[in-house]
Amino acid sequence: MITEDDVRKIFTGLEHGDGAGFFEHVDDKVDWIVQGTHPLAGHYKSKSDFLAGTFAKLGKVLPNGAQLVVEHLLVKDDQAVVELHSLATAKNGLRFDNRYCWVVHFAGGTIDRVRAYLDSAMVARLFEENPIQPSVVSPVMDPAQTPAAIEFGRFSVLPRRRELLAEGRPLDLGGRAFDVLMALIEASGAVVSKDALMTRVWPDRIIEDNSLQHQISALRRAFGADRDLIRTIAGRGYQFTGEIRTVLARPNAPRAGRRGADSNVNILAAVTGRSLPRSWRQPG
Repeated sequence: MITEDDVRKIFTGLEHGDGAGFFEHVDDKVDWIVQGTHPLAGHYKSKSDFLAGTFAKLGKVLPNGAQLVVEHLLVKDDQAVVELHSLATAKNGLRFDNRYCWVVHFAGGTIDRVRAYLDSAMVARLFEENPIQPSVVSPVMDPAQTPAAIEFGRFSVLPRRRELLAEGRPLDLGGRAFDVLMALIEASGAVVSKDALMTRVWPDRIIEDNSLQHQISALRRAFGADRDLIRTIAGRGYQFTGEIRTVLARPNAPRAGRRGADSNVNILAAVTGRSLPRSWRQPG
């Protein structure tokens, strides 16, 4: 049985902006649901997926981490309800004082299930005002500056060849669907409205919503089990949820083999600002 003192000790790392100590108490196969309609929302089925989809992103817009302070706590048996308050400051200098409620379940002193609630509008505004990366492909960009590959999970996009690959194998994807995918990737986690997508993919043409829906369906079929990479935000549009890595072309350099995914330690380094060597992967 978990105690209130146990829970407070576990959450101490988050209070000081250092997530490493906290995540030592999280099971590698944790089931973590983040409710809402914002760039962090989703159903994560491992610690590494949760870190990549939430804390790694926050580390890019909150220089000192989320700095979560426990305000209220209720513990019963193996479950705790924790109310948290963020004391963080964003890259643009504005306070990010979001409030959270986490319903946490423990198994043998380790966190194995979490359901998290927070202010969706505040998180969406945080990422809109502090983009985590510039647009990776722009209509006016010099082709020489276009990344050789854009990677997320087991997928790779080759912008110059207009190809989508899964574990190195090309997928059958039409030109319109590819344009929709690039528009969503360029938004860096922000929601893209249907009107913006239709203007981008079908310029100077009037089309019906079902034309866009057809391309979204084609992308989700291509993603298969990872179809949640594209999330529908009711009444607003669509959102790309993958953690993006860009690979720049290196002239006259031999092509290297694929390297393994970043470890949890490297992801935490991005959150806490600690300096660690960064691995760059080449397209396979």
